[in-house]
Amino acid sequence: MKIGIVGAGEAGHDLLALLNDNKEVSIEVICDTDAKAKGLQLASDLGIKTENNFECFTNKNLDVIVEVTGSDYVRKRLEELYEDKDTSILGAKSAKLLTVIINDAIKTAKKLDDQLDQIDQSTNKLEVEFNTIITTVDTLSTIKEDLNTSVKTSQKFINNSSELIKSINKIAQKNKILGLNANIEAARAGDAGKGFGIVANEIQKLSSTTNTFADEISQSLKSINNEITGIYTETENLTALANKQSNSTNQLEDILKELLSEVDA
Repeated sequence: MKIGIVGAGEAGHDLLALLNDNKEVSIEVICDTDAKAKGLQLASDLGIKTENNFECFTNKNLDVIVEVTGSDYVRKRLEELYEDKDTSILGAKSAKLLTVIINDAIKTAKKLDDQLDQIDQSTNKLEVEFNTIITTVDTLSTIKEDLNTSVKTSQKFINNSSELIKSINKIAQKNKILGLNANIEAARAGDAGKGFGIVANEIQKLSSTTNTFADEISQSLKSINNEITGIYTETENLTALANKQSNSTNQLEDILKELLSEVDA
């Protein structure tokens, strides 16, 4: 749409500034009898043609002429000049209304841009937090794997220790039997076997002590195994919770990306 503006004072200047960025509008010319008018200076800066007499507009193919001088003479003269032409004349009051509407639209657009910037900043912060959560979940998963490895190694050690204790118990049992047999033989030998009997008693005591010690170790290993099993169970629960959090985070991240794409659009 080709537009000419009559009047380059404050109102003409503001109208020119508002309409210049509109891609559907082309400001062809602006005129004012005052060569120093504010609107003419802006037009020169923007590369828009300027005139000092609106009657020269007749040789331009304009769709709309906006008259912002507020002069009845100027408005009537424009109506006479363009009576037989397909050009609309927009008076000062209509132009003022147009300016108000455009100004409000610009303010609304700016406010919307500011809100979108805030949303963009907030979503960027959320994205950073989500990435932190994801990193934490990955770290927890790694720790879980390390704990599982340690648990399996510990359980293997406990199983090996249990087998060792069984062997010790067997040896202790054999020593006990050996001591018992030695006592029997010492009794048969009478006084000559007293020294041998003392050794036999010590063997039996050692066997009993070994059994007691082996039983205590076995109980300790069982307690350790129970604790390790508990750690393993808690680790599995932690992993399940971490996976659940990770899934929720991924869903939120998808929503965030969708929101960011809508903001960018």
